[in-house]
Amino acid sequence: MFSLSKMMALFSVALSVAAIPNHIARNSHGHHGIAARVAAPEPVVQPVEVVENPVVRPQNRRRMKRASNNGRCPPVSSSALPPSSTPEVPSNIVDLPKSSLTPKPHPQSSSTSKSKPTSTSTNPPKNTGSSGSGSSALNKLLSQTFTGGDGTYYATGLGACGIVNKDTDFIAAVSEDFFDTFPGYNGANPNNNGLCGRKVSVNYQGKTITVSLTDRCTGCAYSSLDFSPSAFKALADPAIGRIHGLTWHFI
Repeated sequence: MFSLSKMMALFSVALSVAAIPNHIARNSHGHHGIAARVAAPEPVVQPVEVVENPVVRPQNRRRMKRASNNGRCPPVSSSALPPSSTPEVPSNIVDLPKSSLTPKPHPQSSSTSKSKPTSTSTNPPKNTGSSGSGSSALNKLLSQTFTGGDGTYYATGLGACGIVNKDTDFIAAVSEDFFDTFPGYNGANPNNNGLCGRKVSVNYQGKTITVSLTDRCTGCAYSSLDFSPSAFKALADPAIGRIHGLTWHFI
């Protein structure tokens, strides 16, 4: 039997022999030669971006704080303002009183009087035959005899005087010139003409009739009359249509 010391020595020798690789011992010089002939690749150097933090000084911090004050400018002290550039007023200028600079109104003359409004009436004046030139013209016309006029007839109805007549009424219409120039008539309302309702006596070849003037004839001559059918029939045959040489006057 082996002793314990011999066994330990053999075990240590076996471990040392097993630890030495054979391929390294045989090819170590060959590997070194191949590695020497192959060039090693150059390392790629990536650029490194260096970011530097800005250094804020104490005075810059104050300015930044003022600028962020909601967009408002910082208050400026009175000592930083420039001196006033207002020109000095010379002492030799005298201030005028305000009363002398205020324009005064022109005095109104005491003789000026205000015009008083005059009242007007919408109703036309009625012909009353008062004294004056109108009265004398009316009296002259009423006393005049008209001769040489023509006589005609028409279908009656509502006339210029505002009177409604029938063909059996003894009425007549005067010419427009006679109607419009009758004394006292102002042309505003024909119903107020002083001619309306006046009676005249008409004579034709020995025949005399009395008719009322109630209408206005636009196609008649100044001294002519346009009768109702019954009034014309009392003077002449209606088949004639027109008669000449009338004589008439106011009654």
